[in-house]
Amino acid sequence: MKNLNAKSFLILSFLFILFALNGKGDKLENGFERLKKYDYFQAKEYFEKSLESKMPGAAYGLSVIFSEDKNPFYNLDSARKYILISDSTFGIIKEKEKKYYFKFGVSNVSIGLLSDNICNKAFEVVETADTLEAYEHFLAGFFSCKEKSKVLALRNSAAFRNAIHSNTSEAYSKFIKTYPNAEETSRAMDMYEQRLFDEKTSDHNIAGYELFIREHPESSYKEEAERMIFKLSTIHQTIGEFADYARKNPTTRFSVDAWRQVYALSMKDFSEETFLKFKNNFPDYPYVNEMESDYKLQNYTFLPINKNEKWGYINELGQEIIAPQFDEASLFSDGLAVVVKNKKSGYINKTGKTILSFIYDDAENFKNGCAVIMKDSLYGLINRKGQIVINAEYDELGDPVDGFCVGSQKGKYGYVSQQGKALTSFSFDYATDFKDGYAIVSMVEKYGIINSLGKYVVEPTYDEIILIGNNRLKAAKDDLWGIIDYHGKIIQPLIYDAIGDYGNGLSLVAHSGKYGYVNDSGAIKIPIKYLYSSVVLSTGKFDKGYVLLRIKGKQLLADSTGTIVSFPGIENYSLPAEGYFPVMKNKKWGYVEASGKIKIPMKFEDAGTFQKGIAVVRSKGLYGLIDTLGNYLISPIYDKLIIQDDFVVVSKDGKKGMLTRDAILILPCAYNNIDLIGNKIFRGVNDARLVYVDTKGRIIYVGDIE
Repeated sequence: MKNLNAKSFLILSFLFILFALNGKGDKLENGFERLKKYDYFQAKEYFEKSLESKMPGAAYGLSVIFSEDKNPFYNLDSARKYILISDSTFGIIKEKEKKYYFKFGVSNVSIGLLSDNICNKAFEVVETADTLEAYEHFLAGFFSCKEKSKVLALRNSAAFRNAIHSNTSEAYSKFIKTYPNAEETSRAMDMYEQRLFDEKTSDHNIAGYELFIREHPESSYKEEAERMIFKLSTIHQTIGEFADYARKNPTTRFSVDAWRQVYALSMKDFSEETFLKFKNNFPDYPYVNEMESDYKLQNYTFLPINKNEKWGYINELGQEIIAPQFDEASLFSDGLAVVVKNKKSGYINKTGKTILSFIYDDAENFKNGCAVIMKDSLYGLINRKGQIVINAEYDELGDPVDGFCVGSQKGKYGYVSQQGKALTSFSFDYATDFKDGYAIVSMVEKYGIINSLGKYVVEPTYDEIILIGNNRLKAAKDDLWGIIDYHGKIIQPLIYDAIGDYGNGLSLVAHSGKYGYVNDSGAIKIPIKYLYSSVVLSTGKFDKGYVLLRIKGKQLLADSTGTIVSFPGIENYSLPAEGYFPVMKNKKWGYVEASGKIKIPMKFEDAGTFQKGIAVVRSKGLYGLIDTLGNYLISPIYDKLIIQDDFVVVSKDGKKGMLTRDAILILPCAYNNIDLIGNKIFRGVNDARLVYVDTKGRIIYVGDIE
């Protein structure tokens, strides 16, 4: 160095600097060279060392390394961090400096492409993870990516899914507050109201529902609370219960129903004494004018008869009350009857006066103050005054149930309230009547459940849903069945081949050719070990605490604990009742008591369950009726015999007849159909004749059917 002059020193210094910038001493260039050779370790080291002095290029290089999933440094968060640094610093340097970075492939275009690639990879990662945490992470670190709007929607969906999983009013409220602009917010508000109602009224008592109404008077579930108060207040369906409810709740829509029930239950016989007693007991009855106008005629049962091809009415004494003048005539209901003149239907009262004109193409009987009518081939609903409460604009319309009618338009089903207000759109492929405030619907071959507000409580995701009792439903997916409640909570997983109806709190479940029973909490109470066939799905329902089980070709009797009832020497069993167990021994049927002691000897070909002290038995292929001593009340001479309350329907040679329980003949086996009218008149109809008799067999009328 001592021998170098000043000029030589300057030349060497310049060459050193030039070498440092452009030669092997340029760490940034070295980094990109190593990157080309996939030497990520050395490239990363060079980029990190040049980051402070050559930030746009070094940050770009680091971003490339962190964005490649084929190296140990793969980390999209770091890739995103460095591409943002490269982008922000590259944008503020001079054009002369940019030219330096161009030779390494660093430019606005390449930075943008790499940034988009990192965003896309990050989006794929969070979309695959599909968790709220993953989406929130993306929105925090990748907020400027073009996928942001998609991630926002997915984040909201995941958050709503979490709220549904929690299924509490608090969870839905938190979602609404946190994500007020989410597409799911409206649905969350519905679910919030529903769960708040369920939580506040979880005890299912009147006090709870009343407190809910006081605390949440604006809730859309107010009417549902009122409906439950009505149901719980009238649980025994007595006159006193209905009257107490009507007086205590005069402003609810159920007050009308309550008063109607008070009247219907009080006026069973329509005698003058009963009428005066009713007026005295219920001076506040709101429909007194309507009641008094009908009273004098209500104590008669009006029976349609045909004379000279015209229909009129007689009373139960056989006296003509309304002269034959109609083309068709139906039984009276709610004090009115549908009659037809000149192919048009109208309504008359028991004086024969036309109450609703003959303007309908078809009309049905009144039920609870309303009737379905058809006009111009479309159906609607009217009240007793003839006022249209639901416009005649439906292809089909059912009777009101729980205050709502199922209707159809253009092949799709929906609901309209008894007051004529649409509850839902007409978009369902299938819709059931409401029960306890819920209805089953389907769309695009998927089934769900709506509540009395028309809102989904179970989204249409199941292949089928069927009510099985105890506020439980069986639901199917991919040919496997489970049990859910009205809110979609899974009581039994969807793993069963079949599920039966509830009886005595137990339901049959079948799996892999075997069946057992679960309770309404989902616990298996009788092991799944009995031989399953489609037959037991209909026969295997518990009744009066017992069920018949099939195993190894035999039929066993079990109680609700699963304990097998077994008597020595018995070959077969049927369902017991009233202390009598039908059993078979030596191919003959008889009855034993719970101890196994014989009560009625084994002498029948078949033996039915006792009902109020009588049972159907078969002998020599024909059916009769016995008492608890085994004595015949009705000899075994009939092809079929069915007990109906205090009467017995019998069949012989394809024709029906009617007897009392003690074998008094009411109608011989000569009729195609027999029905009971007003609990005191039987009507028999065959191809040519119409006959009315009272419950003691006294003939009231015999005439032609045409």
